[in-house]
Amino acid sequence: MFKVRGRYGVFEVIGSDTVISRSMREYGEWAEGEVSLFKTLVRPGDCVIDVGAFIGTHSVALGKLVGPSGEVFSFEPRPEIYAILVKNVHNNTPDVVKTYNLGLAEKDGVLTTHSIDTNIDMNYGGLTIREGDEYVASKINNTVNLKALDSLSLPKISFIKVDVEGMEQDVLNGGDNLIARDRPKIYIECNNLDKSAFALSFCDRYEYRAFGYVFNAFNEDNFFKNSSNFLGKGREMGILLLPVEVPETTFDQLSSLLSGAIVTLDDIVLQLLHVPQYSCDHLTQTASADVIGTKFTSPYSLQLESEIQELEDLRILSEKKIADLQQELRRIESSSAYKFGMVTFKLIKFPLASFRRIVK
Repeated sequence: MFKVRGRYGVFEVIGSDTVISRSMREYGEWAEGEVSLFKTLVRPGDCVIDVGAFIGTHSVALGKLVGPSGEVFSFEPRPEIYAILVKNVHNNTPDVVKTYNLGLAEKDGVLTTHSIDTNIDMNYGGLTIREGDEYVASKINNTVNLKALDSLSLPKISFIKVDVEGMEQDVLNGGDNLIARDRPKIYIECNNLDKSAFALSFCDRYEYRAFGYVFNAFNEDNFFKNSSNFLGKGREMGILLLPVEVPETTFDQLSSLLSGAIVTLDDIVLQLLHVPQYSCDHLTQTASADVIGTKFTSPYSLQLESEIQELEDLRILSEKKIADLQQELRRIESSSAYKFGMVTFKLIKFPLASFRRIVK
């Protein structure tokens, strides 16, 4: 374990975690693009929910946004990760963020999982509650309690962030009454179409509007001002769900940040195609990948190929023009007229040079 003094406070991070904890160590922050969006949605005094809090990077940031008059309800199911979340909340926002070692689901229940070995190098933030058997630390089983949002006694909620690696629909299905009662703004992770398509039916059911949000994983203006980019060209995507009664002025203010409205599945597809890792992380797992592959041609690549071909044609034409001119120059230099002219020029040039020296 390491301690890092980051943008929003002092955090304990997992030394072997290859993404979120590493980002905290190298940049003092994680997914600041998301937090920047949250700053436009969350106000002091708000009560918000963070589902899939992991080690608390966003829970603490949300705690700073809502301030002492607000509350953050932070949920993390895995005991090994939850222990770190508790420490980070205690070190930064102990009076604002309330932590729960629970998994949120469509209905109450119990899930048994193996404990995970946090000494193995991997992306721990990418595990779902049902994954991790290959990272077993022992044969000890962890019993994880599952709760539906509607079974919890929560105050009026204004914002919900859900990042649970494809189980977002389960979480929201369990909050039917809360969503109808409070009409919160909701932000969900979007890694693939299969687990995000429900956003459209959600909007129809609850009278919400959906918007995509694609942002660079690496923040050039990171807290440590570190220009070394281990995240490469990776991007993250989320879907923002807003009640239809939200004033149009709010939509206008957000338009410069968001990646466009989501009205059809094609809108989700288009935005996911702007996430470079989408193809290798998800499309390679599809049934069609073995047949047609994932090296597909995009309109942009066709445009680039066309521009490259035009430049190549121009290069060939230029080289031919240069060769023609060089050949013409050699023909002229080899002609008797050219040679006679050069001899005459030298005879004239010498007396002129001598005359100038005499005059001086």
